[in-house]
Amino acid sequence: MAPRGQIRSLELWDYAFFVYLALILTLLLFTGRNLGSIRHITIHLSYAAIGIILLCLNAYQSGRLVFFCRTWYVPFLYVFLFEELGRMIHIIQPSFSDPWVLNIESRVFGGYPTVWLQALANPWFTDLMSLFYVSYYFLIPALGLTLYLHHEWDRLSDFILTNTVTFFFCFLHYLLMPVAGPIFVPQTLPFELVPLNGGPATVFEQWLFFKGAIQGGAFPSSHVAVAVVVLFFALRYGKYPRILGVTVTGLALSTVYNGYHYGIDVIYGIAVGLVFCLVCPRLNRAWKRQ
Repeated sequence: MAPRGQIRSLELWDYAFFVYLALILTLLLFTGRNLGSIRHITIHLSYAAIGIILLCLNAYQSGRLVFFCRTWYVPFLYVFLFEELGRMIHIIQPSFSDPWVLNIESRVFGGYPTVWLQALANPWFTDLMSLFYVSYYFLIPALGLTLYLHHEWDRLSDFILTNTVTFFFCFLHYLLMPVAGPIFVPQTLPFELVPLNGGPATVFEQWLFFKGAIQGGAFPSSHVAVAVVVLFFALRYGKYPRILGVTVTGLALSTVYNGYHYGIDVIYGIAVGLVFCLVCPRLNRAWKRQ
């Protein structure tokens, strides 16, 4: 039997999911009904349908598989929502804001962190940074499934909600202010990117990045923001704190070293992650007391 009542029929992360979809659909409707918009509308409606079907199944059945899918459908869809966002990144802003971000970065740091980190470039260091970068894809499953398997439902609820709100804030931010990131606009940079060569880890990481990255999703770094969320809950709950502390630190550095993000993207991502770590669990607990 599934643990009914531990995860509610409707959690706050479900509401966040449907509110996000409603906002995206509204934007698409206001930007014109061309073939591209119709395609995006259809895809986002299909994501809504997946959520509705799973929530309805969970309300009337008690199977473990249904409960598992109901719990994890929003985190599972993060990557698909991100990919779809990349195909409609300019529905509000027609150009990238990289020059503005570069100007802020030079003022904040007095230079460019990408240049400083790439001065250390060598094959073994590149491979290490690649491993740190790829670790991002395992952070949410590692901590989330640990909480799930130990039936720590309140903690899991806070964790999924905080990740969901963090992701969706970043996604909407990208539409309002798309920033490509250094790797996609090398011709506009005041510095040259260093060609990064490494071993198998680098080859795999670069393939994975260019397969799944979007142009316009750099500021803030959702990778860093979500990694900070994972680290926050790992420290709070005493789950792999040392391992995740090193991993998240390396991941943040790797996004700049690899040329995927500006240094200021990382700072902003840390701030976004911390804000929602402080706000979302309190909001979730207050909502559950009602």
